[in-house]
Amino acid sequence: NAAFAGDTNRSIEMIGYLDRADVVDSGLLMGPAYCVVGGKESNKSRSAVAALSQAMDEMGKVGFCRLVKTKNGGAPVIGALFPMASDHGRYLQFLQLPFADDVQHFQNRDVDPFAGSDEQAQTCEDLID
Repeated sequence: NAAFAGDTNRSIEMIGYLDRADVVDSGLLMGPAYCVVGGKESNKSRSAVAALSQAMDEMGKVGFCRLVKTKNGGAPVIGALFPMASDHGRYLQFLQLPFADDVQHFQNRDVDPFAGSDEQAQTCEDLID
């Protein structure tokens, strides 16, 4: 619960790790994507992000995290950090996940079977073909 409480400074807080396949197959990923590479001036932060990306990639994991994008009063979002690699090095890619209240499950009502005449049924069949 501390990960979702009032701190509104720009930040990424790792909550845990999930299997990559479970997150990708969930159908819940939302955009846009953000790249996390470390600080412009800090070789240590870039190295730390690259090492984390490599370790997560080797273990088949993604990070489950909390992101605050803006400095003053921004609402936190939850998401997944995916390990990525390019010609320029390793990095993490953030994709948002919905909060539980954001997911709506729709139930389709049962459809009554077609109750028209044989002629109407044939007309429908002809239209479909």
